[in-house]
Amino acid sequence: MSLRIIEYEEQHEELVRAFNARMADAGSSWKFYDRARPTWLEPKEDEALHRKFFIAIEDGQTVRGAYCLKSQDFLLSGRSLNAASIQGPVSEGLVDPRYGAIALHLIRDMQAREPVLFAWGASERLLGVLSRLKWKSYATPLCLRVVNASRFLKENRFVASVPRLHRVSRLLRAVRLESVGFSIIQAAAKITAGGPSPIARVIVEPRFGPWADDVWEAVKGAYRFVAVRDSSTMNRLLPETGWPEAEILRIERDGATIGWAAVRCAELRDDPRFGDLRVGSVVDALAVPGSEGSILRAATSYLERQKAEVIVANFSSGVWVDGFRRCGFLVSQSRRTLIASPALAAQIGEDAESADMHLTPLDGDGPLGL
Repeated sequence: MSLRIIEYEEQHEELVRAFNARMADAGSSWKFYDRARPTWLEPKEDEALHRKFFIAIEDGQTVRGAYCLKSQDFLLSGRSLNAASIQGPVSEGLVDPRYGAIALHLIRDMQAREPVLFAWGASERLLGVLSRLKWKSYATPLCLRVVNASRFLKENRFVASVPRLHRVSRLLRAVRLESVGFSIIQAAAKITAGGPSPIARVIVEPRFGPWADDVWEAVKGAYRFVAVRDSSTMNRLLPETGWPEAEILRIERDGATIGWAAVRCAELRDDPRFGDLRVGSVVDALAVPGSEGSILRAATSYLERQKAEVIVANFSSGVWVDGFRRCGFLVSQSRRTLIASPALAAQIGEDAESADMHLTPLDGDGPLGL
């Protein structure tokens, strides 16, 4: 077998479709993009922020695996650093043991191309492989606010996997307090975390403007590890048309912009986690230090007005997680794992925790499924 790992081009699209068909025929839900050109963050000349696809091709005619790299600029302890998040790898080794080594070849290849790598939200199988390769893991939480308790308890499908939610749901069903129980518990979470933040004004913006650059300048030294979030970067990540179709909320207090949030609200159908719920999500946010709670309160209120039945978020920063608590979110620790390549972990430092970093879904694969 002659296996090469190369950049995915249009001439390979039929081969990738054949790979996807073999995976499906073998009972796997895993597949790769059937178009070589990314529709989100297409590579452009001199653009640090982009996505690229790579394929493992056997004898020049059969695709056996693939992966995606998303490169962007970060600040690490105040200095510039280009890092890449990984999506995949996916390989035929998932369904055919003859190709079991291909995933490892793909990981070695991505490390050779972009040594400074991370994955956020990888599968347990991939986490196991990366851990054996000396990648470093950081636990990050799930933040969840139940708006419609009765619908949530009826439709959601992942409560059993979240111990705190499972205990709460069993108790509420036993005493028939589903409709009010979550309100009481979430109100208690607000009190424990210090209560609500001051009310601020929300302006829905079509694009990020100079106001976003002002927020970035005020924020960029506040975290050990954070992706660049100036206006040009954010307008690339959240294009005016097309996925991920998030709404941009600029938040003002006393006439001054104190931060922003990007939110989505989606009607899910037969979702493996949320069934048929209307799910709101806080996709990304940035705030002048000390204003995080105000940004999240404004974003939460906006999503509730959009009839969200549950609101979810995955943020790594401890400051932001505390802000979610002040807004009455339930926080389930260690729900998503951030794992950094040896080259990145060495630069972040041994003493770092996920709470020192400001990472959101936009720093990885984006708001998939929500």
